[in-house]
Amino acid sequence: MNQHNLVFVYGTLLKGEPNHGYLTEAACVEKPCFTNGRLVDTGEGYPALIEDDYAAVKGELYAVTDDQLNNINLLEGYYGENRANLYERKTQNVYSDSQTYSAFVYFFENPGNLPYITENDWRTYQQKTADDR
Repeated sequence: MNQHNLVFVYGTLLKGEPNHGYLTEAACVEKPCFTNGRLVDTGEGYPALIEDDYAAVKGELYAVTDDQLNNINLLEGYYGENRANLYERKTQNVYSDSQTYSAFVYFFENPGNLPYITENDWRTYQQKTADDR
């Protein structure tokens, strides 16, 4: 199995989350790890990452095959450069305690007035939201 694409995940693709099945055969390279950006709550049961050089989002890093990457692209509504994408796929640095990686990261380009997830950690935010109910 050729696993050469690194993908940073921060929401429903995380281990234990609803879409983690897309990564069942993928190799987890680092967890936890971080990349620059800020999370917003879409109100649809998943977060979105927006660009922000001064904030860090917690997630996991996976090595995926080309087929797995294509499936993740479809899930994220990414159809290629200069297309009408829901998320844009960009290459960005991902940091662990011991190493820096270059990985694909999916960004939401039009957050509008979506509320920030101040924790910048989807799991912490979900737990806090559940506790507030």
